[in-house]
Formats: sequence, structure tokens, C-alpha cells
Amino acid sequence: MQFDLVSDLHLDLWDENTKDWKGIGTSLCCVVAGDVSRNPKLTVSFLKHLCEAYSHVIFVDGNHEHYRHYHDLETNEYAIEDALANNSNFHYLADSSLVVDGTAFVGTNGWWTFDFPEIAGVGNKIEAMDAFCAKEDYAMRDAINVWTAAQEHAEFLGEVIMNLQDNDDIHEIVIVTHTVPRIDLIPISPGSNLVDWAKIGNSSMQEVLNYDIEGKISTWCFGHYHPYHCDIMLDGVRYVSHPRGRPSDAVSPVYYPKKIDTELDTVLIR
Repeated sequence: MQFDLVSDLHLDLWDENTKDWKGIGTSLCCVVAGDVSRNPKLTVSFLKHLCEAYSHVIFVDGNHEHYRHYHDLETNEYAIEDALANNSNFHYLADSSLVVDGTAFVGTNGWWTFDFPEIAGVGNKIEAMDAFCAKEDYAMRDAINVWTAAQEHAEFLGEVIMNLQDNDDIHEIVIVTHTVPRIDLIPISPGSNLVDWAKIGNSSMQEVLNYDIEGKISTWCFGHYHPYHCDIMLDGVRYVSHPRGRPSDAVSPVYYPKKIDTELDTVLIR
């Protein structure tokens, strides 16, 4: 299966955010792994533009699609879905999947379990949630809402993967999340602070692999972590990210979609 991967475009933070994407795609499908922008109108407008440039646009929301609304995550999901309802080639993985030529695209935002600091040895989950609320000016109920969503999203993905196991028409599964699905996908820096680690990933996502008894999961796309572009094979699954990032932390000011070929690409195995 071939598709283009983009994430963390943060269009509202760049001076040039209206780039014409028509003609730059390298495949018929575009996977957007969250954080298009904090501006709902800009996000919807860009997604509609992608629908004109690709045969299929496959989307999961990022945390920036819910900027300052962590208390009510579902309302923002419905708003995006409703705004794109007339675009038949737009596929929001929050509550549906897409099958193309035997490949099933499934996914969700994923959010954060706030325990990456504990795994990394720089603090426990409660300390991490407190630090997150203090720095980001959120109430503890917002952090708890995010943590609850993280658990629910992992359970949702597990159920979807389980239901696809006996479907003979599905020979491959591509998972898309915004969250980092496992801590060993990103480098642990001695300078990393508690808040940075608190809102990186969802440790419960690794449990999703337990439902893949037929070994159909080939690729897991994710975003959110800007400093590092990942493309590696772990435990038989290819994990790949291709974030643009903010102007202050982007790897390069020039950004194009990353073409993914789940059958032909050579990937580093670790």
C-alpha cells in the first residue's frame, strides 16, 4: 500500500500557511496524523483543500485541534466531522475506518497517559499531571479528561483490531495516532523536563498489538513529537512519523509529504 504521510503542520504558526498542495502528492491517499492548526476554520479549510488534491484524505485529530478545550474533546471531534461531511473522500478515523485494496486504515488521537516521565525515570504520573496543569494553565479535571480519553482510545483501537482479525478481505492494517505509541520510539534526553515527557505519549497503545493475533498490523503512523522523524521496525511493526513542527523546532523550513510504501520500503530494524 502506498500513501503520503504528514503531521504537525501547525499552519497557524507559519507565515506561509496557504501552500497549494495540488500536484505535490506522490500517491492517491494522504494520511494526516494530527495538529493541522489551533484555528478550526483554518484546519477545516486545509483539509478540504487536501480533499481536492488526493483521492482519499485520512485524518486523526491532534491536541492542537482541541486547543483550550480539553474539557470537551468530543464536541470538537463532531465539529470537524460535520464541517467535512460533504467531502466523501474525507475519512475521520475517530469513529470509522477506511479499507483500500485490502489495507485497513484505523486510528484515533490517542492522547496521553502521563506516565512516560515515570517510565523514563524523571517523575511519577501524578507529579507529571500536576506539572502539566501548572505550566499549561489547565485544571486537574482537564488532565483527568485527557487521561480518560487516552484509555478509551486504546480500548477502541484494540476492539477495532480484534474485529478485523477474521476478515479475510483485510490483509494489512495501518494504524494512525497523533500520540507517540511507545516510549522507545523517541530519544530520551537528559535535559527533558517533566512536562515535556508528561504530554508525549500513551503507554496503553502497546497493548493494542495483543489483539493482532493474525499479524496484520504492518505500519503505525504517529505525530506530535517534533524533534525526531522516526522510521523504524520494532516487533514486526513499522513505526513512522513525519512532523513538520513549529518554525522554532522544524527540522527544515521546506516540508513535503513522506511517501510510504508498506511493501517495498527498506526500514531500519531494531
